Amino acid sequence: MNAIMPNPYIIAYSSPKAAVTNLSKNLAGEFASHGIRVNTVAPGPTRTEMWAGRIPSTEEETRKMAVAFGISLGRFAEPHEIAELVLFLASDHSSMITGADYIIDGGLVKTIH
Repeated sequence: MNAIMPNPYIIAYSSPKAAVTNLSKNLAGEFASHGIRVNTVAPGPTRTEMWAGRIPSTEEETRKMAVAFGISLGRFAEPHEIAELVLFLASDHSSMITGADYIIDGGLVKTIH
């Protein structure tokens, strides 16, 4: 999400994400004729070690925090949800998908791009 939602407080974090998205789209075009597909996955806040100690202990407080962040679904993503998207993209079920950027953030990013 930081690739398309710049944040002046984390320039060193979000700028490379935007660059990776751009690079991936270029690589998708470059290698498509070789049958190589390139896509990106842009997860929003996900319940990982990065958030350890910062997510409240109760479900209700976690929901309030997620809503305050702007996550429409009112919760953080679980790692397995991100993994399932990656598994789909690596499978033959997505054989016609290349150059795509999948935002999986529970509705946090509200812009059209």
